[in-house]
Amino acid sequence: MNDPMPKAPGEERPSRQDTLVQDLLDSERGPGEVLRRRRESQALSVKDVALRLGVSSDLIRAVEADAFERFAAPIYARNFLRRYARLLELPEEPLVAAYERLAHPEPPPLKRVSLREQATVRYRPVRWTTILLVILLLALVGVWWWSMSQPPPVPIAPETGEGATLIPVSYTHLRA
Repeated sequence: MNDPMPKAPGEERPSRQDTLVQDLLDSERGPGEVLRRRRESQALSVKDVALRLGVSSDLIRAVEADAFERFAAPIYARNFLRRYARLLELPEEPLVAAYERLAHPEPPPLKRVSLREQATVRYRPVRWTTILLVILLLALVGVWWWSMSQPPPVPIAPETGEGATLIPVSYTHLRA
């Protein structure tokens, strides 16, 4: 007769734990209050929880106050919430979802950027450098080709002194 609401056949009343979690999901509060209430209902002190989780008491107080900026990254906060929920025998996912709602209320709007825009802006210096290198390579190939098409140079007699001139030699006198 202590049951204020009669149960229908096959229907179960939610437990106190489920009520706490449902309150958390329905409200805009963070998971800290649910964790604190559950810890207190199990007659655990902040120091007891800190020893069991291997962290400082200050961190437990910060989490219960929803001060998650103490964590270096959101992944550490989510992992800690899961560990704390397991210790207190609470479902993990509703607490993590409440943290997400508190820490990241809505994602930032996405900016639509085309790939052509990205390539134009990001790779402009690379494009000009590539064009200049191709032009330089073509010029070097052209100079090489031109030098290969020229007749070989005629050897010149070594100079014997100042003002020396080359005299054409005729070999006609040697035939006789």
